[in-house]
Amino acid sequence: MSDYYGKVLELIDINITNDETYLHIHLFNNQERFEFFWKIDRDTANNLQEVIDFDDKHKYRLALHMATKPTDLHSVGLVTKTYLDLSEKIYFECSVDYKNALEIFNCFESIDDLSNHPSFYTQLSSEQEKNQPRTDNLEKSVSSIHNPSLKWVRVAIPCVLIFTIIFFINYQPWIQASVNKTDTIDVKTITTKAILEKDKHIEKITPKVAATQSISQVPTIKISESKTFSLPEGTVALTFDDGPSKYTKEIADILTKYEAGGTFFFIGVNTKKYPDSVQYVHSNGFSIGSHSMTHPNLASLTYNDQIAEIQQSTRVIEEIINDEVILFRPPYEAFNEETEKIIQENNYKMILWNQDPEDWKTRDADKIYQHIQNIDASGSIILLHESQAVIDALPRILEHLNKQGLKIVNLK
Repeated sequence: MSDYYGKVLELIDINITNDETYLHIHLFNNQERFEFFWKIDRDTANNLQEVIDFDDKHKYRLALHMATKPTDLHSVGLVTKTYLDLSEKIYFECSVDYKNALEIFNCFESIDDLSNHPSFYTQLSSEQEKNQPRTDNLEKSVSSIHNPSLKWVRVAIPCVLIFTIIFFINYQPWIQASVNKTDTIDVKTITTKAILEKDKHIEKITPKVAATQSISQVPTIKISESKTFSLPEGTVALTFDDGPSKYTKEIADILTKYEAGGTFFFIGVNTKKYPDSVQYVHSNGFSIGSHSMTHPNLASLTYNDQIAEIQQSTRVIEEIINDEVILFRPPYEAFNEETEKIIQENNYKMILWNQDPEDWKTRDADKIYQHIQNIDASGSIILLHESQAVIDALPRILEHLNKQGLKIVNLK
């Protein structure tokens, strides 16, 4: 009898070959279980593989709904990692085809509805194979992965591992002697290399570059409150939301030229697209905060989903810059008591704002500049978004703030 009630997609395996990619799925519909293979696009399969580490303890359930960013057209899928009573929400980018297939799962009434779909392949009996010749070639390909004739491989591999361990123990003096005759091996370097090879999304990160702007050159204000709207008089903070993007590096270069501070609030899914831009911002001495994983309205989410949104994006950034991230900005300025509880329990700092030029609405450099020109910017946290309009307005904004005698600060 199944532990699941209602419709549940349990992910058993991800199979990626040179030609095709597909998910091995157990579909639970109340107390019924169906096993099949779901053919998906390679990008979605790779994104799933990056966030999932199959083991003997955890189970992975694919959500039947999507999380779509309001500012973009791409979709974000959700998989829940569970072990006993513990669960973790994990997000991944997916294709429109994946999204459309989920709609099939939501409305299917029988397994026949799936077997007639070109993306789903069941293990067919001989009689069914005659009636559905379209599945012949793929079914043989899928079945070969689970062929009983390959079971000896599962037995042989542990045996080889055991033999290797015994060999290493018995011949360790000989190995050590050989090592001593050559250069000393840096075990830490070997371990680090292995970790980087395992974690595919870390491999995409470009090497750290020397900072062109010393962190000490930029005025910095350390935030002490768990929630902040404004700053002391005489200071102003420029903050940039919704990155990283193709505009990130140019914004950082302009700030560097004017020896001004800047604080970037990055979205987790965008961070995976532009890891080199995240590192560039950090290396040039600017502050980085989280702007959630997928840019949802946090106040509409459950407590656990809020934790996942906040903590996952923070971890993704920290893996890239190898530094702690404590700043957080809720999308749409939407939060509730549960959000504040999460912030306090994790010692994060929620950074809000008291000046909004609404650059996302106008996309007009002149209007963005005019808004800031017409306000008393002292003590302000100014909300901006990464865009070409902001890039065009930024030099004038910085020159105006400098003429006011204000310190343009990083937030820490």
